[in-house]
Amino acid sequence: HKHCEIIEDIRILLRKSWFIIIVHINRDANKVADRLASWNTTKVDWDENWDTPPNNVLDLLVLDNLSIT
Repeated sequence: HKHCEIIEDIRILLRKSWFIIIVHINRDANKVADRLASWNTTKVDWDENWDTPPNNVLDLLVLDNLSIT
């Protein structure tokens, strides 16, 4: 499976002794995550941490704050 490494990382995190709730949110209700997920992977270093949101989601964050999306 092409995502087996990510799935295994999730399994390892789930085995830790903490309380976790995983909730599915429809992509229509979470447009920022949807845009980030569909962002061309050649443009993103998946080990990268952002201090501020990427420019390609700023418009959606504004709409989220206004509860429009």
